[in-house]
Amino acid sequence: MQNFYLLFLSQIFGGLFLQMFFVNLARAQDRAQIQEGTERLIYDDLSIDFARSPGVILGVIERDSTFIFSYGTVDKSSTRPPNTKDIFEIGSITNIFTARLINILAEKGILKKDISINNFLPDSLHNATAETITLENLLTHTAGLPRVPLGIGITQTEDNQPYAFFDKKTAGEYFRDLKIEQEKTGKYNFSHFGYALLEIIVENTTGKTFAEVMHTELLQEKYPHTFFDTKKIKQENFVQGYDKSQAPTPLQRYAAFSSAVGLKSNLTDLLTLLRENIDGADFDILQEAKYKTEMRKGVYAGEGWHLIKKKRKPTIYVHTGATSGYRAYMAFVKETRTGVVVLSNSEFALRGLGFYVLEGMN
Repeated sequence: MQNFYLLFLSQIFGGLFLQMFFVNLARAQDRAQIQEGTERLIYDDLSIDFARSPGVILGVIERDSTFIFSYGTVDKSSTRPPNTKDIFEIGSITNIFTARLINILAEKGILKKDISINNFLPDSLHNATAETITLENLLTHTAGLPRVPLGIGITQTEDNQPYAFFDKKTAGEYFRDLKIEQEKTGKYNFSHFGYALLEIIVENTTGKTFAEVMHTELLQEKYPHTFFDTKKIKQENFVQGYDKSQAPTPLQRYAAFSSAVGLKSNLTDLLTLLRENIDGADFDILQEAKYKTEMRKGVYAGEGWHLIKKKRKPTIYVHTGATSGYRAYMAFVKETRTGVVVLSNSEFALRGLGFYVLEGMN
């Protein structure tokens, strides 16, 4: 009877009906399989502890389909699971946005990526040992700079606020006086400080705040729920973060490192970013493997993204983010048009959840 009904409808509406029916059926099957695999990882294989990581939300791209899976709660006193509108700190996934912004400014002729960064800094901050360092070096973590400035902790006067009191004046002067070892230039060393310098460079060359330039040039059109200002977070979309003692943490403040780790965003915007990287051309330059890293064999640095290349397997593009109360993970495989975003409201890592979900689809 069911087959007769489908045949009847197909005769009325033509082959389009059956085509759409089976496309939707395939999507439902894909969703069920991905959800089953995700929940097996969460509850069995990885045994995610929701006492330590109260809320987790995943967005999965599988070709033209997008699936959302939400677990736990937005805070320990709530029963509401996280949703696609909820705002999380995304830590150094901010690098992807900053790298795209630098390329936009380069395309407009405001910046040049292949000359010394001294050209874009005030004369008072020029560093003679940085003459060979370019914007590309900063974007790929190959400028020979430390992860964070030595002594940054001395300025910290509040718990869980490592960047709130180290300002741009101090950051600039630290760079000016730093003796950069030439043999380290061109070699990978992950550096929040390198991305913090990009903030100083953008402000010096444009005469505007970094947040203003980021919003105008990139965020306002495609990523309206991504921002630096914590005052923009609506109470109904606030997700409480927790540190490793499982205590609630305040949202982090930044005096100089916004361009490295300062953005807040939601799953909707991050899935838009992921889709743009998978299907669009604007981010292609960020995805080029430019330098080998020492993390492990087959891992390369692009501009913002890191690339995992293995024999007989498609390249994985990945970036993670962490603050004192949140974790974020983004990765995709361009060749198969698959990707995943994972957000959680805890400083604890999720034991590779995002990687295993992506691997399961490939």
